[in-house]
Amino acid sequence: MLAGYLLDQQNKEWKSLLEQGITPLDMLLSDVPAVYQTADETSKQIIKEKVNKENALLAPVIERFIKDYHTAGITKIFIDDSNIGSFRMEQGVYRTDKIPHDLLVGFYLHKSWSGSSIEFNNIVAIDIEASPLYGNRGGYLILYPGEPPENNNGRLILKTPAISLNIPYPANPDATGLININPL
Repeated sequence: MLAGYLLDQQNKEWKSLLEQGITPLDMLLSDVPAVYQTADETSKQIIKEKVNKENALLAPVIERFIKDYHTAGITKIFIDDSNIGSFRMEQGVYRTDKIPHDLLVGFYLHKSWSGSSIEFNNIVAIDIEASPLYGNRGGYLILYPGEPPENNNGRLILKTPAISLNIPYPANPDATGLININPL
């Protein structure tokens, strides 16, 4: 509407062109030459340096995670996302052909419910879309080095700087080392 108003102010005939399918904005801008912007080499170099620096910092973290993911004896903890709420990432989402899911780097999640809690601080996690491997549910897969601790009065309690769990001990821990957590 504004373009039509401006064309009226310029005493230009535009309504007959509108019937031909030409928009008032196209008519208004028809006499304005296009401006082509060239890439700023300085900006390109700054961005390239920042990307390379970030990749150099994250590559070893991601490669170690991939190695651990494929190592026997690593406990995999799956947290169903149906009741998680929010989480945050500080370093982004990455994809690799070595794991069929997105990697969340710098992942933080805190959740407490009826006497239980989970907390993950600045770790790599896998974002699982609904997958048959996880009961067609979505969620997050976390790696814990080694075997989970023994049953502690009916509780699974883990405490590291990055992972903290205090949940009911799984009744039947998966033989593959997968622990399913479905917070309520």
